[in-house]
Amino acid sequence: MAVPLLLAGQPCLQAVPPHTALLRLLLTQPGVSMPWSVLSDRTGLSRPALGTLVAELRRDRLTIEESSEGVRYESHSAMLHPDETAAWIQTRWWGRKVYTGAVLSSTIDIAKALATTGAPQGTLILANQQTQGRGRHGQRWVSRPGNDILLTFILRQDGLNPAPSLLSLYAALGVARVLDTAYHLPIQLKWPNDLVIGQNKLGGVLAERLAAPPCILVSLGLNVFSKPPDWPPDCRASATSLTLETREPLSRPLLTAQCGIAWELLWDEMGRDGGAAVLGYWNRYSTLRGQRVRLHYRNEPLTGRVREINPEGRLALEDPHGRLLHLVPEEVRELREIRD
Repeated sequence: MAVPLLLAGQPCLQAVPPHTALLRLLLTQPGVSMPWSVLSDRTGLSRPALGTLVAELRRDRLTIEESSEGVRYESHSAMLHPDETAAWIQTRWWGRKVYTGAVLSSTIDIAKALATTGAPQGTLILANQQTQGRGRHGQRWVSRPGNDILLTFILRQDGLNPAPSLLSLYAALGVARVLDTAYHLPIQLKWPNDLVIGQNKLGGVLAERLAAPPCILVSLGLNVFSKPPDWPPDCRASATSLTLETREPLSRPLLTAQCGIAWELLWDEMGRDGGAAVLGYWNRYSTLRGQRVRLHYRNEPLTGRVREINPEGRLALEDPHGRLLHLVPEEVRELREIRD
């Protein structure tokens, strides 16, 4: 597989390679020189051994400075390094392997290739830039280098077989829970796969099921540092980003890890309740519940009022004749609210 990927040291709660352990320590105090004695005590390594690890991390283009007093790490928002992401991840299975690429065709393409070689549950692929990023119905996802979160992770089904329509809800909800609880943003979910604030799109998810090998690929495109000049002209009036919506300090590695925690918890919960928690949360965040909408269903125009998201993740729509229709995402296009 000829792709420019970097693989992180094994994150999670298990033992990690020395360079990952060192980076985790430095991340606790970014921009501050950490004394050699503290680093040695915490890692059990001598100063010469620590110096070797610092050199190794610098070869990966991380900004780490050393002096007679200690070691200082500077994080750069425009750069994406697997060990920096791995350093934040404290999950059981999500992100046990982290791959990053400076420029990838698509994280989905890489995930498919890795899935066929037996990549384990939760394997994560991150791109600093995508040349062929994809959205729903094959639309392009445009992102400038270093601006956004562009990722795909692999789910091995292992007996858990959610309805296809439920998977997009699960994927979007994991991000929404983080943005709501950790960043206090008025995030909403637009069925089936958009994250919005007000009327503006913040990001989107895709969930794709593979038959061979049997697994699910979950992808996220989330605008973090993007601003209107970064977007195509036809998107500028309807898009937003985290940097435009919050004054909170933003870190793509930290936010990625936070989403991973939410995804892992929700996936485990789905195994216990069949998706009831996902549906409950979704209906809480939904922009459409009770709203009149106009859409194309199976290429035919349709209007109606949204009642709920049903247990299979389909849109329950009451048409003008009082019939209750249950619509699957794959057959819905151009969904728009009707402003009364």
